[in-house]
Amino acid sequence: MESSIDEEGEDYKKVSIYSPAYVSMEIYHDDEGVSGSFSIDDKVGWCWYGEDDEFLLGLIRVARSSINKKFLNELKQSDVTKDEIKKAIKYSIEKNPSDGLYALLGDNATYTGFGLNNEWSDIEYDIKDCLEDKGVSSETADEVASRITDKAVYYQPSTEEVFEKLEKEYTKDMYPYTPKGKSWKDAVTDAIHKCDAKHEDVGDFVDCIADELNFDLAEDFYNEYSARLNEAVHKVNKEDIKDVSEETGVDASLIEACI
Repeated sequence: MESSIDEEGEDYKKVSIYSPAYVSMEIYHDDEGVSGSFSIDDKVGWCWYGEDDEFLLGLIRVARSSINKKFLNELKQSDVTKDEIKKAIKYSIEKNPSDGLYALLGDNATYTGFGLNNEWSDIEYDIKDCLEDKGVSSETADEVASRITDKAVYYQPSTEEVFEKLEKEYTKDMYPYTPKGKSWKDAVTDAIHKCDAKHEDVGDFVDCIADELNFDLAEDFYNEYSARLNEAVHKVNKEDIKDVSEETGVDASLIEACI
C-alpha cells in the first residue's frame, strides 16, 4: 500500500498485488472529492486500465476473480477507509450510471462474442427435428438445417448490439432483480447503505458490496441473443429457401413450415 502526493498536488492512496495477478486500486482526493480507479492484468480479465467512472467495474471484476481474497487482505492492511471506498463508488456511479453492469452481463466474453459456442445448434436441432417429423430423413434434415442457418447468418445481430441494449435497459430498470422502477444506480446505492450498516472493516464492506451486486445477467444476454437468432432465421427469404430446397431435394413448403 502506498500513499503520496503526485506532481499536480493530488493526494492518492494505492493498494496493489502483483502475484498471481496484478491488480492496483488507486483512491484520489482532489477538488472534486474522492474518486478511484483499477488497473488489472490479463490474469483477471483483459489488460485494462480503468477510468474514474469504471471504479465499480474494477471492484466487481476483482471480486469475481481467483485473487479476490488476496486483494481484500491487502486492502484490510492498508490505510484506505470505508468512507473513501463509498465516495469513490458514488462518484463513479454518478458519472457513469451503468458502471459495473459490463462485468455482470458477461464481460468481454459476451460483448465481443468469443464466449459464444455453437450458438446455432439449438435452432438447427429444432429445424432438423421438425423436418424428421414430416418424413425427411435424418441426414437430409440435418443438411437443410445447416444450410438454413448459413443463410440466417447474414441477418445475425452483433453481440455488441445485444449487449448494449441490455446494458441500457438495466441502467434504467433492474426488474426483476429489484422492485420495478429501480435503476442500477438505485441498486448500487441500496447496496452501499446495507453494507455500510453491517460492516466497519473496509475489506468486509467491499466484499459485501460485491456480494449484494452479484446479479448473474449473463444468462439474460444469452437468452436475448438466442431470441435474436430466431428472428434472424425468420428473415431468411423465399429465394434462399428455394435455393436450399433445390440443393437438398426437400420441398420448400416443408422448410418454411419448420423455420
